[in-house]
Amino acid sequence: MYKIKQIPEDFIVKENLSVNIGNGKFLYFIMTKKNWATQVAIERIASALRVNERRFSYAGQKDKNAVTSQYVAVENLQIDSLKNVKIKDITIKPLGYSDRPIRVGSVDSNHFSITVRNMETELKEVKNFCNYYDDQRFGGIRPSNAKIGKLLVQGKFEEALKNYLCYPSEEETSEHKTFRNEILKKWGDFKNIKIPGYLPNEKKVIAYLAKNPKDFIGAIRVVPKRISTLLVQSFQSLLFNRLLSKHVKENFDKCYKIKTNVGEFYCTDEFLDKKFPLPGYDCTDEEAIKLLKEENVSIEDFKVNKIQYLSSRTTFRDASIKLNDFNLGNIEDDEINKGKEKRAVSFSLPSGSYATIVIKCMTR
Repeated sequence: MYKIKQIPEDFIVKENLSVNIGNGKFLYFIMTKKNWATQVAIERIASALRVNERRFSYAGQKDKNAVTSQYVAVENLQIDSLKNVKIKDITIKPLGYSDRPIRVGSVDSNHFSITVRNMETELKEVKNFCNYYDDQRFGGIRPSNAKIGKLLVQGKFEEALKNYLCYPSEEETSEHKTFRNEILKKWGDFKNIKIPGYLPNEKKVIAYLAKNPKDFIGAIRVVPKRISTLLVQSFQSLLFNRLLSKHVKENFDKCYKIKTNVGEFYCTDEFLDKKFPLPGYDCTDEEAIKLLKEENVSIEDFKVNKIQYLSSRTTFRDASIKLNDFNLGNIEDDEINKGKEKRAVSFSLPSGSYATIVIKCMTR
């Protein structure tokens, strides 16, 4: 079985963003990090600067177990302040000022340099691929995001919180399993639940419930909007994946399957010049409405009236993506997995497409 991300340097990501540096109140800088989740890195920088993390903006999350470079903007900060920030495995390159923050999805493209290790079969060259959401979207080793998002849309707020806080996955650490099981065991007795300090969001939710044990809607509001809206989007992403997979399976004789942490999906090497919906409250796509009915969800459910910022309209996503700047390196001995081989591959993708899906297609 092939391996990626055995070391952070095996997965290098660089954002490409058109930036107009000149005048404005938003200080732009490039953050290069290793072994840091994007949001946690931002929180750490904000703490070092003694400013509120809400003043920061960036286009999207980048992998933790990787070396990633991305653009960040912070409002109303002197450029010299950044020079004093010293954090292990984070480097900051100030660029200058602009008159607007960075919006989610505003990146032109991402360039990936990936080392595939422990190879057992030849890597197949890929010109285009089915534009599926991959494991990261659904929670990585704890793929519960889509389920929680579905519960939020259905208005099952207590059950959504239980899934957010409890029910550990097999891949989580023993410490995580212990405290998640403890929360479930003591559910309702929130004053006597202890949460590790390195999980600030969960800690804030439990602290709120300790004072308001029946206010599950209020507890969800404690979860940062960036996270809670992502949960609903994860459910929409899973629906997109299923719609695309069904179309490929029914319309292409030559297709194959790839695995994700939320199931298997059909792929084809042919380019699909069409888009599929991420269903929301204004969805009119018949296949999507049929799929939602199977999930016991109606399109009206996406109007989450009790937490309005979770309401979601329909958006559309390309079914296929063409690779740019594709380069496949030579086969070399794998110094980490003795007796095996490795190979480097690099390419560029538009914002929102997953390099790990490309690798799954190449290693099928």
